[in-house]
Amino acid sequence: MTGRGLPNARAKRPLRDCLRSLIWNRKGHPVVQSTPDISEQEQYHAALIAEFERVWPWLEKAVRRFGNTHTKEHLLMRVLFSRAQLWTEKNAALITSIERYDNGYLEVRGWLGGGSIGGLRVIEKRVELWAKSIGAQRLTILGRRGWLRALTGWRELAVMIAKDI
Repeated sequence: MTGRGLPNARAKRPLRDCLRSLIWNRKGHPVVQSTPDISEQEQYHAALIAEFERVWPWLEKAVRRFGNTHTKEHLLMRVLFSRAQLWTEKNAALITSIERYDNGYLEVRGWLGGGSIGGLRVIEKRVELWAKSIGAQRLTILGRRGWLRALTGWRELAVMIAKDI
């Protein structure tokens, strides 16, 4: 793909224009360019998109394993619009969301992750600190039983079963 030009208007631009502000490398991945014509928020979104593209292969494996419940575009939009959080390390990624129950109980749920277990353990510590800072009472993971063996301090709460129809 070739580079894409930046719009000249300084007015607040919609997300699609922010996406157009990216420069694309030969592999089709976005590259963040520091340009005075785009706002800090647009630069943040561009960096977030670039990081999402970097870790997508790990997340895609998890999506396929769980049953193709999300597309790449849907996940990216959830992250960009703060409906989910993207946590990354050099060799791992995790997507979390915040669940607030009717009684006010707050939990942070990890529901899509991939990469190395070492990287995910580092992310786990960061997520835990952040969850405490927003007043969450617990962390949960929606995933395979192997996570219970791989992480310390966790317990099984329930078992999710599924039937394809």
